[in-house]
Amino acid sequence: MTKISNDTVYIVDNDISDLDSLIGTDGNTTAKRTKNFLLGQFRAYLKSGLSPLTGGVLRFTEITYTGALYATNAAVLNALDPIFVVDQYHVVIVNLNGAKSILKLQNRSVGINLPLVLTTDFITLPTSVGPIGPQGTQGVVGPQGTQGNPGIQGNTGATGVTGQQGVAGPQGVAGNNGANASNNLQRDASVSFSVTDADNNFVIQLKNTTAITVTIPAAGLRNFFNVGFSRKGAGEVSFVGDTGVTLQNPVGFRISRQFDPSYLERDGATQIYALYGQTKI
Repeated sequence: MTKISNDTVYIVDNDISDLDSLIGTDGNTTAKRTKNFLLGQFRAYLKSGLSPLTGGVLRFTEITYTGALYATNAAVLNALDPIFVVDQYHVVIVNLNGAKSILKLQNRSVGINLPLVLTTDFITLPTSVGPIGPQGTQGVVGPQGTQGNPGIQGNTGATGVTGQQGVAGPQGVAGNNGANASNNLQRDASVSFSVTDADNNFVIQLKNTTAITVTIPAAGLRNFFNVGFSRKGAGEVSFVGDTGVTLQNPVGFRISRQFDPSYLERDGATQIYALYGQTKI
């Protein structure tokens, strides 16, 4: 227990902290023993709320002023408008530009046109802070926790709305005219012959004066082969197929008259050829 001397003047401690002690009497025992009470315990007790023995409710109010108009905490309270009522058990703290003090007066009103509050009516609160204690040893890193299960993949979002079609670009410059197709896809014949794959898409002008035969071979022609004929001469023109080739026409396999057209077309990859146009038996 701390001893108190009646003839010793003790040093004033302006560096108040929760670890400082006050000496008092323990009222919870019949022996009324003298004990030390930590200021930190007082602070916790006040924060928890008090039930005053004689009326009133414990309250805390902080009035803050920042500026150069008032030089003292008393001047701040004397200028209050409207006036401020300080009740019993009412702790009023004035914060003047960061310097705090506690008003000792209670059960009165303060403010403009009221009896003046004096600077001696305040208890100045210390602003110094004790030195920071040494940092404790860092604790051991705890074990890593178990990795959580992967989350469920969300549903695929709905397809967005199709944007508007862009404006058509400017039309390009027209290319040069191609060569005359009639010069490139025509050839003449005046004697009997077999068509070849090179005749595909051609028009063969038949300029024979006597009868001739056009043969369709069983091999060498591409799928969907087609060729046209124009009977220019007076001689008869007949169509025959090699072994395995089938010719189809509802009438016959000869071109009807001079200047009549005819057209031969292969059915895909088969050996069936259809003969169209002006024909006869």
